[in-house]
Amino acid sequence: MKSFWIGVIVVFLGSSLIAQEPQITDTLTIQGFYALDNNEGWGQTGGFIPLSYSPVLKDTGSLTAPDTGRNLGSGWGGVGLEAVLTRNIRFPFLTGEGALVQGNNITYNLRAGLAPVALRLEAEAVLTPIAFLQFGLGAQLGTGWDLVVFNGLGLNTNPTGEIEKTPFGGAVVRVWAFGVFQFDLAALIPGEWNHVVVLSRGSLAYQHFTRAGSNEAWQWAADEGKNFNGPKLVSVHFLGYQMPLVLNTLGLLLETEVYLDPIFSLSRWNDGGWGSDFLSLRPSFLTNWTLAENQSLAVLVSFSNFIDYSDATIFNRYYLHRSAEAVGWKWDKINFQWNMKF
Repeated sequence: MKSFWIGVIVVFLGSSLIAQEPQITDTLTIQGFYALDNNEGWGQTGGFIPLSYSPVLKDTGSLTAPDTGRNLGSGWGGVGLEAVLTRNIRFPFLTGEGALVQGNNITYNLRAGLAPVALRLEAEAVLTPIAFLQFGLGAQLGTGWDLVVFNGLGLNTNPTGEIEKTPFGGAVVRVWAFGVFQFDLAALIPGEWNHVVVLSRGSLAYQHFTRAGSNEAWQWAADEGKNFNGPKLVSVHFLGYQMPLVLNTLGLLLETEVYLDPIFSLSRWNDGGWGSDFLSLRPSFLTNWTLAENQSLAVLVSFSNFIDYSDATIFNRYYLHRSAEAVGWKWDKINFQWNMKF
């Protein structure tokens, strides 16, 4: 097994020595979202919860001491914003004359992402050995800080539910390996109106916050604070139609994510736990627009499943004090991504 990974690394890192004429592309991306507000399933069991901009105030009598409790909903929703600079370096590799191999390449993606309370640096190598397959390895290093009411890095281990802020107090490390299947109908039936595209990507990832111990939750980039050190499976699936118009792509996107053991078995939702085994599903409707020769804008409207906690425990701020009773669905986010190549 060790020799296999050494071989993979040699192929990925050494192939550029025999490749010729690399193509370099730099891209600036501004991406963000608006999270629609809701009351997290209060007053119902599962099902689809409607939007609500009238927060439910916490019931202090139902809290598990010393939990400080939380209100349900914010009254305005939530926002996220990040600027990402990407350098894409592509080398032709093992190319041939046939349609399936003429575009073979190995690509290195270098990224730097800056959000209001977090910074991340990424490196990724992607091998395309045949037109419809890709394989890749990647790594990420990140950190965070706090700004006004937003916190970028901290431990979620206090039974009061308050995050222990640790600005620049450690590193968030992620590594991943993935495979991609991709298909375009126009490759079989040429024509500018025949681009029915399919993409499916599966990833095995491992994440680690250097300040967190085994089974200790942590927060990064102002998220919910239910991250853990451990492996997870992540997938992205897309079915779309591309057109030679300003609106160049319409499609459906499905993202999934789930922890593997040991985190998976910590506290299963269908056993009344807080939901360590929860399989997150996020379907989205996607549109992509051509703004200029080197600019595009993607807009996604998504909804997602969520853990519906019992009304008796839902007001607890600390996740360990909550008990799941069902899985529900909700409107999730309106996402955008503006790209400019230069």
